Amino acid sequence: MSAHAVHLPTPHHPANLRPFDIRRDLLAVADLVELCFAPTLDSDGYQYIRQMRQAARAGRWLPAQPADLDAPLMGMVWVEGGVLVGNLSLIPQHLGGKTRYLIANVAVHPRYQRRGIARQLTLAALEDVRARGRAETWLQVDQNNQVAVDLYRGLGFVERMRRTSWRGWPQANAAAGGGPRVRKRQPQDWSRQQAWLDNIYPRDLRWQLPLKMNALRPGWQAQLQRLFGTPRSLHWSALDGDGLRATLSWQSSTLEADRLWLAADPLDAQPPLAQLLAAASRQLRRDRKLALNYPAGLAHEAMQAAGFSALRTLIWMRYPWEVLLDPAHTR
Repeated sequence: MSAHAVHLPTPHHPANLRPFDIRRDLLAVADLVELCFAPTLDSDGYQYIRQMRQAARAGRWLPAQPADLDAPLMGMVWVEGGVLVGNLSLIPQHLGGKTRYLIANVAVHPRYQRRGIARQLTLAALEDVRARGRAETWLQVDQNNQVAVDLYRGLGFVERMRRTSWRGWPQANAAAGGGPRVRKRQPQDWSRQQAWLDNIYPRDLRWQLPLKMNALRPGWQAQLQRLFGTPRSLHWSALDGDGLRATLSWQSSTLEADRLWLAADPLDAQPPLAQLLAAASRQLRRDRKLALNYPAGLAHEAMQAAGFSALRTLIWMRYPWEVLLDPAHTR
């Protein structure tokens, strides 16, 4: 992270800008998000939009936070002539007694873009977080959306990592030819797997991923967690000789795709995903898609060799509250 101090400009608080009202705005926000993000929405994204529309049908009886939505809704909207044309969702995440905020669904109707609306929405959200005590604030932006990337950098957000989302299917024939030997993961593999997972999925990233380390851990504790609703999991290890080369963990999901967690040395340019997937596919449903999140630029050929396709690469950015200059002290 850059150590340079940043200054948060003060939003103008124009009449067009107001807080999101779930009973008043939910249906319009669902329509706007679908309009703006349709080219990049996957099945999970469309499911969330359907949930928003279903909740909106409750009208004035809608609770402040509908139980059937996957994420709580708060944030800012922009209204022109009585029509909602801009939105920003501010999603709180509570973990370990600590609250973090994710800025998401920043959408402006195409006819109103290039007018600074997204900037005003983001500034208003940051002001809201500052009033709440400057909790850790993150956002994700598609690396191909250069206009948005430049906007967030200009406001002081700092890039922390780039992650690529991959999609594939179980493929029993994915590992033709030789390669490392694959077996069921053994308890002695866990310490190395855990170290690799800590490197590939850093702790300041996991709160936005469905990665539960304790659920992957071998032993009775993980089994007990699964009895209380934790997704099912299966694990495999790839060995070069007697040495552990990589591990693959599968977790069930109620969403579009089940999850895979690949653990390997980041310096290994070609982890044996194809061989691991071939072994895993013997136990997986062929009609369930697989999702894998991995650092951008790593194991690209290995992913393709296993039949995976890149969905998109997101830049994770964090707002550096710790180096923010207080305007009262800079006049």
